[in-house]
Amino acid sequence: MIQWYYLTLISSSLVGVASILEKKVLRRAHALSYSSITTIFIALLSLSFIPFLDFNIKPIYWVVLYAMGITSAISYWLTARVYKHANISVSTPILSTAPQMLTVIFGYLLLGEVLSFIQYAGIAILLSATFLLVSHTAKPSTKRYAKKYPVMLAAIVFLIAIGAIMLKFVLSGVTIYTALFIIEMFVAFNLFVILRHNHGNKKEIKRNVKKFWKPILIIAIIAILYRITYYAAAAEAPISLVSPLRNVVNIMIIVSVSGVIFHEKNIKRKIALSAVMIAAAFMIIL
Repeated sequence: MIQWYYLTLISSSLVGVASILEKKVLRRAHALSYSSITTIFIALLSLSFIPFLDFNIKPIYWVVLYAMGITSAISYWLTARVYKHANISVSTPILSTAPQMLTVIFGYLLLGEVLSFIQYAGIAILLSATFLLVSHTAKPSTKRYAKKYPVMLAAIVFLIAIGAIMLKFVLSGVTIYTALFIIEMFVAFNLFVILRHNHGNKKEIKRNVKKFWKPILIIAIIAILYRITYYAAAAEAPISLVSPLRNVVNIMIIVSVSGVIFHEKNIKRKIALSAVMIAAAFMIIL
């Protein structure tokens, strides 16, 4: 069996690739429409897991799985909006580090996962590096999102962290493929409800499907792969270890590539700070 840290690194690398592709699509697509279409594609792809599913699940797990469907749907939507309206090399390091800090805290409070002094020191370094990165360069691409941007990031950070804790709990009584299948079905349903309530233009949805179905399909396939590997790692190791490691490799992928593809500024400085954040994250998992 593959060690959990290898699975985590594979998942992290795939997240980085998917984020780059998402940014390219979101430059021309509506965030909510894109999120809904992508989750529907993922839900359809997850139907291939039916032979491996086990629905003999305790009621408490069904409740938590649906809660994960709600938090994940909102998180996907807000993340798509952030990627669309902000520099990806800034938003991604934040979304790759801040949630893991909360995950460590929640892991201690709710799951009893205790870290060492070095690991807590790593968290402090991550906080400092993130502050330096954000205080000088974190600016949305439009004035309209100047006030919304920090609020959206804070909401995503909380949702990702609480989602990681719920996932660890669910995997204690639900198989990996069953959890993935149920969560994706709930996410697709919840995003469809949000879409109908906020932006139910059928013509736009059809237009986006027709125009972007190929890259969205690729993103959906990658998403399935990085979630399977993440779930497998989370089932084997403490979430306080899996979460930090998973969210560091994709940082360097994104900040390196974004400077070339999206012509963003201060890339060298961002890479340097991201390197510090990666070193700190490895301190957390030692």
